Amino acid sequence: MPALSAISRLREPPFALFLLALDVRFSGDVADAIGFGDATFLYPKATESVAGVAEIATEDETQAGQEDDRIVTPKKLKAFVDGIAAAIRGITFTGAGLASGGGDLTENRTITVTKATAADMIDRTRDDRVVTPRCTADLLPAGAVFPFAMIAAPAGFLACDGSDVSRIDYAQLFAAIGTTFGAGDGTNTFTLPDLRGEFVRGWDGERGIDAGRAFGSAQDDQFRSHTHSLTDTGDPGGDTSGKFDVGDSSGGSGLSVNTNATGGAETRPRNVALLYAIKT
Repeated sequence: MPALSAISRLREPPFALFLLALDVRFSGDVADAIGFGDATFLYPKATESVAGVAEIATEDETQAGQEDDRIVTPKKLKAFVDGIAAAIRGITFTGAGLASGGGDLTENRTITVTKATAADMIDRTRDDRVVTPRCTADLLPAGAVFPFAMIAAPAGFLACDGSDVSRIDYAQLFAAIGTTFGAGDGTNTFTLPDLRGEFVRGWDGERGIDAGRAFGSAQDDQFRSHTHSLTDTGDPGGDTSGKFDVGDSSGGSGLSVNTNATGGAETRPRNVALLYAIKT
């Protein structure tokens, strides 16, 4: 009996027909011993790991996005993506508050947030600028002097110790104070104010209290001119008990008296020693 077999291709569509015509003649009782199996050809579904047959998704199935055993064709995928793009292009982004710019998405759009300038930080009137950590450094102008409760100047400050520093490295400070406290080497450096051990006095500015002072100049200590009174408690011509007469009734000359020295090495008020430092 001839052997019969049929080979089906897995990628063949399910509506393909297989036609077979045979003329077989059996002799004797052989026909009673012949059996036929299931002649139905099965095509397995395609999976992520097994090749098989997959159905093309409809437009509705593509839009729904729920089927996991359908294939989306380029044409249907383009229609789906074009629909999303059209929806996005209809959206408008508009800046508000601190942000500005925007527009619909038919073109590239930029939303801008503007950083505060040094002038903005000092002026403090704008409400449409963003303050960054770097901006906070501009809250104090170069040349501002502050006392600090530490022995070293913090970042952004230099100790007011009369040092000569670079005109290039500290250009903003040089622009602010120039050579008021010294010209340094006259070319590359300038001098910081030296406030070590000093009391700071407000500049007179033609008020007349400390007249004639140049801005930034130093001043020695001084007592204001004054007098002391002496009282005559003696008895002219009698026992003075160790006291003296400023004069007597006979018209004698007056006495010149010096008081004993008292006090320390300087004139000062009560105070606390802190570090003066200048903003660079």
